[in-house]
Amino acid sequence: MLTHPMSFTLSEHESKELLRGAGVSVVEGRLVRDQDDAVAALAELGGHIALKLSAPAIQHKSDVGAIELGLRSEASVRAAFARLAALDGGTATSVLAERMAAPGVELIVAARADAIVPALVVGLGGIWTEVLTDVAIVPLPADANRIEAALRSLRGSPLLTGGRGTAPVDVAAVARLAERVGELVIEEPLELIELNPVFAGVDGAVAVDATARRWVETATRAVAA
Repeated sequence: MLTHPMSFTLSEHESKELLRGAGVSVVEGRLVRDQDDAVAALAELGGHIALKLSAPAIQHKSDVGAIELGLRSEASVRAAFARLAALDGGTATSVLAERMAAPGVELIVAARADAIVPALVVGLGGIWTEVLTDVAIVPLPADANRIEAALRSLRGSPLLTGGRGTAPVDVAAVARLAERVGELVIEEPLELIELNPVFAGVDGAVAVDATARRWVETATRAVAA
């Protein structure tokens, strides 16, 4: 028998559980079972939440309408849950309720272990990821000081350092978060971790969306020539 690695994508809640357990700052949330549980989560999570479908096949939730943002009332939570349940074939087996994060500069932090050299990508994220392609690539392993220097080298670094009278964000916190992501992709059997966006503010940084792909060993039977 021959073994070779393949990867599979984790759902968003599985990815975030992995990251949270490793000490990476991710937005607070949990799966909810039904409308009543979603309403309970609204109270638990500060009265301002998002609901989203969490499944490996759904990687771009806004494209398929699998997310509801800015929910503040019981009625809006119930309606949002019902709509997502219908989108999920009526089962709603993986609806994730999350606290709405405080707004900040949107960044991407991604680590890959499937290249010739494992590497970390940091840069402007969210809607800016594909528009500006303003990222820095840092070979792994990399410590927070090296990552912070890469962030400050971005063309858009004034967004981080307080350009045009805006408040500077906690770049050191972003660098520490990215450092841990880089460590995790090497420590765990992971092909990829992608956090987009990470919200960076004056008081820290938190990952709002997360994707991870895990390596698994598969076996095939050798065929004699």
